[in-house]
Amino acid sequence: MANYEEKCECCGHIKVLYQHKLNKPMVSALAQLYKKNKPANLQKELNLTKNQYNNFQKIQHMGLVEGMGSSSMWRITDKGVKFITGRISVCSSGFSFGGETIPHDHELVKKAGYKYTFVYVEKIVKEDYQKLVDYIN
Repeated sequence: MANYEEKCECCGHIKVLYQHKLNKPMVSALAQLYKKNKPANLQKELNLTKNQYNNFQKIQHMGLVEGMGSSSMWRITDKGVKFITGRISVCSSGFSFGGETIPHDHELVKKAGYKYTFVYVEKIVKEDYQKLVDYIN
C-alpha cells in the first residue's frame, strides 16, 4: 500500500502519512533500553545492530520511548515498560504525518485504509519470548 499524502494548495509542500510496524528487532532494542533502567545514548550505551539503531526512533510513534530533548538520549515510557514486561498490548503500528506522531484511531489513518492489530510482546518475539523474559529479569 502506498503512503497517504496531502499537498498544501498554497505552497505545494507534501506531507506524508507513514505506518511504522513494530517488529522483533525493535522489541529487542526496547528490551535493551528497559534493561538499562535509565535514559541511554543509543550509540554509546546500547549494543544495537545497524537495523535496530536506524529504526529505533520509529518506536516513539507507538508511545513506547521518547527522546530527551535535543540530546541523543532516549528513555522508555511507562507504556513501554508495561509492554515489554507483558502487562499490556500495543498497536502493532505507529503512525506519523509530517514528522508528528498521530494516534492509530486518527481520521487520516482511517482515510488511508491502514490495517493494524493490537499485540502483546510475546506475539512479536514468539519462540524467543522466554529468552526475552530471562533477559529483562
